[in-house]
Amino acid sequence: MADTTSTDAGPNRQGVQFVDQHKDKLIQRVKTPMPIADTLLTHGHIHQECYSKISTPQMTSQDKMRMLYEGLEEGGAAVKAAFYECLLINYPHLVKDLGSGSTLDNTRNQPVEQETKSKITYNPNEQLGTGAGGTIVYKGMFGNRPVAVKRIPVTFQKIAEKEVKRLLEVDYHINVVQYFWSEMDGEHQNIAIELCDKSLKEYVEKSSGAERQSEQIIDLLKQTMEGLSHLHSHNIVHRDVKPANIMLSFPDVGGKVTVKITDFGLAKKLCPESSSITSGFKGTVHWCAPELLQGVSNDNLTSAVDIFSAGLVFYYVWTGEGKNVFTLIVDLAKGHCFEKLQANHDILIKDLIEQMLSLEPGKRPSADAVLKHPFFWRKDKQLKYFQDVSDRVVKKDQPDNKLDLASLIQKLESDGEKVVKKNWMEHITEDLRKDLGTRLYKGKCVYDGRSVQDLLRAIRNKAHHYNESPKEVQESLGSLPDGFMQYFTSRFPLLLLHTYQVMSTCAEENTFRDYYPKSKEVLMAEENCIPAQNQTAQ
Repeated sequence: MADTTSTDAGPNRQGVQFVDQHKDKLIQRVKTPMPIADTLLTHGHIHQECYSKISTPQMTSQDKMRMLYEGLEEGGAAVKAAFYECLLINYPHLVKDLGSGSTLDNTRNQPVEQETKSKITYNPNEQLGTGAGGTIVYKGMFGNRPVAVKRIPVTFQKIAEKEVKRLLEVDYHINVVQYFWSEMDGEHQNIAIELCDKSLKEYVEKSSGAERQSEQIIDLLKQTMEGLSHLHSHNIVHRDVKPANIMLSFPDVGGKVTVKITDFGLAKKLCPESSSITSGFKGTVHWCAPELLQGVSNDNLTSAVDIFSAGLVFYYVWTGEGKNVFTLIVDLAKGHCFEKLQANHDILIKDLIEQMLSLEPGKRPSADAVLKHPFFWRKDKQLKYFQDVSDRVVKKDQPDNKLDLASLIQKLESDGEKVVKKNWMEHITEDLRKDLGTRLYKGKCVYDGRSVQDLLRAIRNKAHHYNESPKEVQESLGSLPDGFMQYFTSRFPLLLLHTYQVMSTCAEENTFRDYYPKSKEVLMAEENCIPAQNQTAQ
């Protein structure tokens, strides 16, 4: 967004009148208030307190706009004029549309924006990438802001217009590329969007195996799903999710890199009646869901198509090997699809990818459900989960515990021999084994090395009494929570996934709601019995 400041001549009276007159419509139709709020805060037009309220994640765009208007009223004419300038930059077509029917003096038959000078410039020698239909992306400027400029041939103008429309329909989200401006330039439509450092594809191609399976990669995959979750919450299906369309920002001062989902030329808007897409095949063949290849006449295509594509991205990022949909279908039929994900440290992501790449769209998890998977859990959350599970299977009389305890323990111990490797006591260090062996009840050791429940209890107890443990035991376990959890999960790699799957029957209990995705029944109740995935695309 270009800088906006008041001139010495004072506030723009016409702009102030426009902001006042069209308040209700602006609240309704401005879908991305955050870029405007960013500019107003930067130039001191609104206070930090107002900005913090506007940036609350749970608020709708209309609520954000109402809060912003409170700041405008408090700031007076100068702030309203600055807001109007932001509208001219971010929503020129909306301003023109509202202004064309305005009763403001001298504006009835005039376009709101008189400026014809191009706001976008680019350097033809700094090409960033290419796209379908002759699209070329250059490094350029929008005012004083460095941007990426997509030059789309006029023959593909409908795609350009659709991309702009979808970007405007989505509230600001940190993991969706920010749109700034669009204008015609001869035989091309120029779109100015947020400038990024590189694509996920470029990142993976230059990464080693260790780098591809780092904490940073897990964070990038998580951010990707947060961006998709945001799109799906606005009933938008991207339909072309692939590493080249997942951009990475320049590192911030702390070195953090932010994912930016881009390229909305093929995105589809879903409407509330049903959740199916009825238009023809779109997307990149090697990264698309199989139902897209089968034709749409007999299929209902939902946001699950993005989940499948994201699953292919996950596999590619983690292994460095692209597995296109054709190879995948053949490998699934042969039963050896995930041969590169068999190692112990791949157990969690293997389970997640298998769900995302289900050939049955209805069995794929939602974006929100993917984000709940323990693959994304930090060590402190893993430890808290084990503690909560251990507490759950020893407390019989809690009112929230609806599941029969004996049945739950039976499921937990089912296939437990694999989880504990026959006897978990034999796989821990000698100092810890001796320390646990001193815990006696009626002359017997309180821990059974063949029991999953007892392994969880040992983890819980050693965490609770970590500071009371002998120094040599603390050194073996490592620091809480990272070293401590690494000690146990590296020795028992099946423990977390096994426990998570068994305890899913307790997902609706208060203790476990934060660990599991909401059930379809709960989602339907929250959405007045209209499932989010049952909506038809326009």
